[in-house]
Amino acid sequence: MDSLKQRLADAFAPHPFTLSQPRPDGGRVVTLVDPQGETLLQRVIAKVQLNDESYLEDAVQTIRRELQVLVGRMEEDVLATFRERDHVLLYSSR
Repeated sequence: MDSLKQRLADAFAPHPFTLSQPRPDGGRVVTLVDPQGETLLQRVIAKVQLNDESYLEDAVQTIRRELQVLVGRMEEDVLATFRERDHVLLYSSR
């Protein structure tokens, strides 16, 4: 699991994090904190995500995006994509 910790450190830098021991269901809790030690975000990485490289990558990227939104560091192209997806579809009635 050292590779998991390194992967999380790379993805969430410069924010410190903790990784819990495995839960009864096999998942692990990632807790990200700010420089003052206050919890920013807690998410569970499920056992299936831990055991599959592509699922793990998706989970890490999802958490990373959430963190970036929380700290206000989203790339403009990502923000534009979110804005485009935020539009409500209008259906006309006949």
